[in-house]
Amino acid sequence: MDELFKQLEQIRQFLEQIQNITENQMTILLSDSIEGLDMIEQMAEYKGELTTQLEKVEKEFQALYNEKKEFIHSNDQINNSELKQLKDNVKYILQLKDQVILQEQKNYLLLKEAVDTRNKVKIPKSVDKAVSAVSYTHLTLPTIYSV
Repeated sequence: MDELFKQLEQIRQFLEQIQNITENQMTILLSDSIEGLDMIEQMAEYKGELTTQLEKVEKEFQALYNEKKEFIHSNDQINNSELKQLKDNVKYILQLKDQVILQEQKNYLLLKEAVDTRNKVKIPKSVDKAVSAVSYTHLTLPTIYSV
């Protein structure tokens, strides 16, 4: 169980970093600063790197969970509080992902609005990548939440 909790902690940390970057991007977008668009693009690139790392840890978590699932459910040594803690951690991570996805969508709309109202602002090349970076729906964690 400790390995599962360790990987969930890594996933949480990656998501919180991505969330912080996304919030910083929104701050820049709301500032109405054309100069900030380059910074948004740099943030999107870094967010893409974090997302790649996040996906790797999630796949490792899923493989480990699949390996230990039968043991978890059939072993009397694993108490209900550990199982509840595992579910709670997964639930928090899923909520965090939903928040990040919603924020990404808002940022995208703000950027589109900036383009529409100014016509002279160009959308950074990687904004679409940034929006899709965390918005993947093939999440492995929901399957675990049903433990």
